[in-house]
Amino acid sequence: MKVLNLHKKYGNLVRIRSSDLPTIHPKATYAIYRPGSECTRAAVYNGDPTPSMVSLRDRASHDRRRRVWSSAFSDKALRGYEQRIQVCDSQLITRVAQSSGKPINVSNYYSFDIMGDLAFGKPFNMLQNEKEHWAVKLLNGGMETMAFLLPVWLFGMLSQIQ
Repeated sequence: MKVLNLHKKYGNLVRIRSSDLPTIHPKATYAIYRPGSECTRAAVYNGDPTPSMVSLRDRASHDRRRRVWSSAFSDKALRGYEQRIQVCDSQLITRVAQSSGKPINVSNYYSFDIMGDLAFGKPFNMLQNEKEHWAVKLLNGGMETMAFLLPVWLFGMLSQIQ
């Protein structure tokens, strides 16, 4: 909130520290995240015990992990996913048409069917079977206990408060 107030007062670009220059300018996204950019993520990302490609601060580590994923996000691969996703799209449209206005669990069923197909080579068929797959039940059950934990990034953020 403090940074947002500084932006409201001083504009799109506000220097907070010598190497901390937050921006809210829409064109800044490309400048910051473009290939070859020398910008690094904020120190708040240091608190992540299992850093993902998105939260890695070290450029070499990020580049190694990105290389592994790059073929999965090529134009050719994305065009191939589109055809596979269309199958789930058709099933979703059928389910909505058959629901007669009754609520259906679209987000979990649709999303996990797509993720199952793209990650494991076959959907969980939750849209078709109208029930949660055992693997998704297991995942959701494991996540329930996480609701009682504070997020790891919060500790990093709190350590930055002065």
